[in-house]
Amino acid sequence: MAYSPKPQETDAHLLLDMMQMQFSWLEREMNVLRQMIRQTSIKAEQPRTFASLRGVWQGVVVSEADFKTSRLTIPEGLI
Repeated sequence: MAYSPKPQETDAHLLLDMMQMQFSWLEREMNVLRQMIRQTSIKAEQPRTFASLRGVWQGVVVSEADFKTSRLTIPEGLI
């Protein structure tokens, strides 16, 4: 006598097969995205230093009041 699966078992196998196909598709998509990121990423020749920002802050005056107000906006646990 041959074994015939119950309808619930067949549905479970079908569902698992569909999930496996979706996971395979997602893996392929992730690999494509990884390749695109590798190809388009721009690598900086030199790390940015504070000296590279010279001139950005030119003319900006920071007062003691600026420091006091900035402390008020930062959560207590971060100070």
